[in-house]
Amino acid sequence: MSTETAAAGPQAANLASIFQKAYARAVALQRMDEQIAALLEQRQKLENDFRDAQGEVNEECERMLKSASIAPAKILAQLAEAGADPANANGANGRMRIKAAAGR
Repeated sequence: MSTETAAAGPQAANLASIFQKAYARAVALQRMDEQIAALLEQRQKLENDFRDAQGEVNEECERMLKSASIAPAKILAQLAEAGADPANANGANGRMRIKAAAGR
């Protein structure tokens, strides 16, 4: 029986070493999974932030385009009120003529 005990000692130590390596690798995999989950969460947050910024840019562009299209309409309305409709311009080249001042 002493030979069995002597042979079982190195086997038990070898088996314990294998289990320790397996446990260490399982723990490492679990840590990696946690890190991956944290990175995915950060990516999702950054993606949402990016979409919010993109929405703000789009809104600002729409506001600028709207104000840019309102300005010409206001100018045309002011010209029409003043009696200088550019669609019926007096000049052949599409320019409005300005009447000369009296006394010239």
